Amino acid sequence: MKYRLPIVVLLLLFFAGFVYSQQTPVKIEISKEKVTIKGEIFYLHSVEKQQTLYSIAKKYGAEIGTIIKDNPALASGLKEGDRIYIRAAKTNEQKSTPEPIHTVITPEPSSQTEHIVRWYESLYSIAKKYGVTEDEIVKANSLSNRRVETRMVLKIPVAGGSIEVAGKMESDTLAKSEEKIADAPVEQQRARRGRDIFSGTERKYVASLVLPLNGSSTVKNETAESFMEFYQGFLVALDDIKRDLPGSNLEIRVFDIDSYSSSEEMISDGVLQGSNIIIGPMFNNQLEPVLKYAADREISVVSPNPASEHLTLDNSNFFQVTTPLVFIQNGIFSKITRFSEVAVIFEDGGADTNLVSITRNLLKERYVNYRQLSYDILRGRSILPQMTEMLKSDKLNHVIVASNSEAFVSDVLRNLNLIQTMNGYNISVYGTPRWRSFENVDINYYHGMSLTVSMQYYVDYSKESVRRFISRFRALYNSEPSQYAFQAYDIAYYFLSALIRYGEDFKYDLADHKKELLQSDFNFILRDGEKGYTNSALRQVTYKPDYSIDVKGLNR
Repeated sequence: MKYRLPIVVLLLLFFAGFVYSQQTPVKIEISKEKVTIKGEIFYLHSVEKQQTLYSIAKKYGAEIGTIIKDNPALASGLKEGDRIYIRAAKTNEQKSTPEPIHTVITPEPSSQTEHIVRWYESLYSIAKKYGVTEDEIVKANSLSNRRVETRMVLKIPVAGGSIEVAGKMESDTLAKSEEKIADAPVEQQRARRGRDIFSGTERKYVASLVLPLNGSSTVKNETAESFMEFYQGFLVALDDIKRDLPGSNLEIRVFDIDSYSSSEEMISDGVLQGSNIIIGPMFNNQLEPVLKYAADREISVVSPNPASEHLTLDNSNFFQVTTPLVFIQNGIFSKITRFSEVAVIFEDGGADTNLVSITRNLLKERYVNYRQLSYDILRGRSILPQMTEMLKSDKLNHVIVASNSEAFVSDVLRNLNLIQTMNGYNISVYGTPRWRSFENVDINYYHGMSLTVSMQYYVDYSKESVRRFISRFRALYNSEPSQYAFQAYDIAYYFLSALIRYGEDFKYDLADHKKELLQSDFNFILRDGEKGYTNSALRQVTYKPDYSIDVKGLNR
């Protein structure tokens, strides 16, 4: 029978940054990272070079057979980089619910103390943790570069006294946020906020992240890898929240839902109890039971799954992060009016009937007269006269190509380019987000006909915030961030900072919660007949004739 190991990782916001790196150890150190699995406390140990199952078991005082039972993947052998679970010795004080781990170090009267670098730490986070500068640590350790490695022993300059390494940190009072609330009308001063401004006490909030990480299987898959990248981007956002909202009291719990047979089983285990916000699960069959659980407890649930749009109908605390297709196509009308010359081209018998239908309906709702042409790609060489006839030689022609087929789009643009270059027609083309991933369409067509595409996801690599994220991600994980990492950063930073600033009722304050995010924008609205919140924000990209790209945000 497969042995389940649901991961429940407790991460505190005031903990440091997160780094994945290995170094050959001189000796085995007992991990400082603990997880709670169905009421049992486990050490989460990262296997490094020259470590054996025997040496690890001896260090932890555990039985080899028990470790193998708890880690089925060990049947294929122990490998460097493996993360294995080791049961902690039971004591009378052991609790069945996860508790934050607090470590207090009292340094000797000397001016230095020692710190062993953990797998999730960076030089920046260690410096912040001890209240010293990065340069002071570099100087004290004669570091040739500014990178630290797991298990590295650092000398930390201190002024004396006790140092709280992990635990509650004091901070300023977020005065601006509190003044804004205090100045609002009484009926808008909701009882719950990121801090209780009336009593002056700081509140603690719990955020649960539920991901499919394939934790119960010994076989890696691409889906699990994508969600691991999501998790990595999420951790980078946590570090930025810690920096931007110092002293915030936020507990993060991470669950591998693949370790359960269903989300109902996960709920029955009680692991989501006490959550103020749940991000995930990622698939509808797992998400719907969680929404029912959250509805009775007024817990906000966030989903990045584009297929969960229908769940906004009946769930008042549900946030659909992905912008629906109807809003994406609606972005066209920032440039098209009822007086524009509009033509719609689509493929006969193509797979984009929904896209075509939405486009037609939007045009009709705005009383925009349009001409249309549909054809089979096999007729591409003979369609030029018909395409020319539907356009105006003396006006700007707005041509909407309602297709995600690369072959069909390439044929349409080839014909339109001929009409423009040979006959002097003025043409502006509108496409879909899928076009940006096409590999065999001539990019000159995009710029030559001022292609405009509305989309939710677009990364502007010229922005300082994007460059900073990429640099930190590379340093932490030694890889390039994927779209999943960008998405996770945006979701984590936006929602968790809202929770901290405004409390559990943050949905009422989102109109004022404007954030410059990396890959997407958020503007949540209540649509007619819906109880939950739908994202309507877009980024509109225009390919200009001078081969530059113009990007602007569109919010309804």
